[in-house]
Amino acid sequence: MNRLDLVRLFLAIFGISSLAGLAALLRSGRDLTPRSVASSLLNSGLLGTAIGMFWYHYYPANIVFVFVVSILAGLGGMSLLDFLLMVIRKGLKVSITVEEEDKS
Repeated sequence: MNRLDLVRLFLAIFGISSLAGLAALLRSGRDLTPRSVASSLLNSGLLGTAIGMFWYHYYPANIVFVFVVSILAGLGGMSLLDFLLMVIRKGLKVSITVEEEDKS
């Protein structure tokens, strides 16, 4: 695959991954602001492209696999970002309770 085709492939991966991240944002039910939409598009697009480049290095002949994995990374990227922000805001509060079983 020549260099121009690779650029087109990764631009397509960025675009599709960005849309997958936007879909995840829409499903989350959060308020849509220009900042949240831009964050979603960039985060998911860049994560999908990075994952695509990583997998392309190992599987250059299987473009469909690279494309699908990148889309899934775009979907998961927004969910991962939401989870990390929730952990940062609320902190890690772990609570363990031990109760005895009532033997009556």
